[in-house]
Amino acid sequence: MDVLEKARILMITIVLVLSSILIVGGEETVGSRAPAMIITNIHVNVTYPDGGPASGVYIKVHRDGYNYDHYRANSGYTNSSGQDLIYITPYNLGPCHLTVYNSSRSSFSKMPIYVWPDEEPNFDIVLTPALPDINVISGRILNRSGGLPTARPTSVGASGTDTNGLSFTVFNTTAGDGSFELKVPNSNHPVRITPSVLNASENYLSYGTSIFLKNGVNSYPLDIWLTPVVEPNVPVSVRFIDFISEIPITQINSFQYIGSEVYRDHSKTEQWSFTGTDGNGYLNLTMDHGEYIFTFSLYMPPGTNSVMSFDLPLMVNRTEMHQEVRLPLPNEFRTVTLRVNDSDTGVPLWGVSGGFSYRIVGGGIPMDISSTYLDSNFSGVMTFGIISETEVVLTLSRWGYESKIITIDAGPASSNVSLDISMEPTILVERPKGNL
Repeated sequence: MDVLEKARILMITIVLVLSSILIVGGEETVGSRAPAMIITNIHVNVTYPDGGPASGVYIKVHRDGYNYDHYRANSGYTNSSGQDLIYITPYNLGPCHLTVYNSSRSSFSKMPIYVWPDEEPNFDIVLTPALPDINVISGRILNRSGGLPTARPTSVGASGTDTNGLSFTVFNTTAGDGSFELKVPNSNHPVRITPSVLNASENYLSYGTSIFLKNGVNSYPLDIWLTPVVEPNVPVSVRFIDFISEIPITQINSFQYIGSEVYRDHSKTEQWSFTGTDGNGYLNLTMDHGEYIFTFSLYMPPGTNSVMSFDLPLMVNRTEMHQEVRLPLPNEFRTVTLRVNDSDTGVPLWGVSGGFSYRIVGGGIPMDISSTYLDSNFSGVMTFGIISETEVVLTLSRWGYESKIITIDAGPASSNVSLDISMEPTILVERPKGNL
C-alpha cells in the first residue's frame, strides 16, 4: 500500500468518525433539496444506445444491503441532457453501487463503484435496450367453482428478468370471456404470472404460477383456475428426484425443507416449518387451500462448505395434490485452497471469514449456492469446494484487517485452485479527545 493510498483511507476514516459525532442543526431535507453532510458529488451522464440523452432516468447510489439501499441511498433524476449530479454522504463513501433504472419499463442495471471523499468522478452510462416482447402467454382466468370466467376487471401480470439481465413487469386485464394475453421477452429464469380479481364482489385465493420459456418456442397457453372457497386438510405429496441420476433425494443427502410462507385470501397468514423428506424422497403434508412458497435447502457434499437453496411455489386448489420435482444436483466440484497471511509480517492469519454466493439454473429452477462456516485454521488455510465451470467471487474479512475480494475464474473439475492471499492491517485512527 503506497503513501497516497494510506492517506486516502485515513481521510475516509476521519470523515466517518467526525460524521458520527457531529450534530447537524436544522430540519431534515427532503425532495430535491441537498442532504446534510455532503462529502462529495458524482456526475452521471446517461444516453440511449444511439447516443441521444436519456432524460428522466432515476439513478441511485447505495450500499448493497437493504437498510442502506432503502433508507440511506443518494438519488436523483437525469435532466433533459441526460445528466445528473448526485450528492454523496458518509453513508455511501468507499465501495458502493450505482443503479440506473430504465424508464421504458421496470428494469434496471447495477454496477459497483468506489467513491473517494476528495474526488468528483464522472460516469457515462449507456442504457441497455429492452429486448423485444416475442413470447406470448395467453389463456383464461376461470372460477374453479362452475368454470365461469372471473368477474371483471381481473388483472394479470408477468414479471421476470430478460436475457440481458434487465427486470421486466407487464400487465393486462381479461376480456369478457376471461381471456388474457401477455407479451414478454426471452428469459433464462422463470416468468412469474400473477392474476388479481379487482372486482370486490368476488374473492379468491391468492394465486401465482411460473412459466419456463424455451428456445424456439414463442407461444405458451395457460388457463388459470381460481378457487373461491377454502377447503381444509388437503393431502399434499411432493417427491424430489435427482434429475441426473434418477435417485430420490432423501434426508440421507442432508436434504431439508426449512420453511415456507403461506398466502391465503390474498394475504400472508402464517409460517410453516417442516424438516426432511422420507427414504423415497417424499415430503408428505396436509394443508388448506392456498398458495404456498416453500424454501428448501440442500447441504452440498462434505468439504465444500456450502449449501444450495431454492424456492418452490405450489398452489393447493384441489382435493389431493401430487407433484414431482426434478433437480439436477451438481456432481462435479473444484477444490479451492487459500493460504491467508499478514501482508506486513507474512504471519498466517487464523479466523479469517470467507463468504460467497452464486446462482445456477437447473431444470428451470434458480438455485442459490452460498458458503457455510468458512474460516481459516490456525495455519491460515481455508479450503472449500465450488461447482465446476462456475465463476465465484469470494469476500475475506477479519477484525483489524482490510476486507479482500478475490475472483475465482470458472474451470473444469480437474483444475483445483491454490492461492496465497495477503491481507493488509487496518490503519487505526486515534479517537479525538475533549470538546470539538
